[in-house]
Amino acid sequence: MSKRIVFIIAAFLMLNITFLSAQDIVNNQIDNITKQLLKQGYEETHDVFFESLDNGKYAYYSVDLEAGVEYQIVAVCDEDCGDIDMCIFDGNANELDCDKTDDDIPILIFTATKTGEHSIWVKMYDCTINPCKFGIAIFGK
Repeated sequence: MSKRIVFIIAAFLMLNITFLSAQDIVNNQIDNITKQLLKQGYEETHDVFFESLDNGKYAYYSVDLEAGVEYQIVAVCDEDCGDIDMCIFDGNANELDCDKTDDDIPILIFTATKTGEHSIWVKMYDCTINPCKFGIAIFGK
């Protein structure tokens, strides 16, 4: 086996380990937050979803929410993320809550006023190694 092939295989394995490490970090944070919120009477209302963004980029994610439910939506980042922001908008683009503090765990707390599709806006403000992996968990009571 040539040195070049060995190098390519080693590089691939290192990238795979890094990816798993980022995923594990995000999963562990989500698990810890879930335990805390379950104790406060919240339950998971949606599957956790995992995404990634480069530094300075943003994206919108659609979720269906029910009127009258008090929600907490929490995002957590991998070890390369220093600041991620998040806001929630109803179907008429009205902002229901927004967390733009300089941290890597934005939390939205609000009661949905209408049943239907809502948009979660996420912006990666500080990612040292692109892309940064993050997870979003949605809880309600």
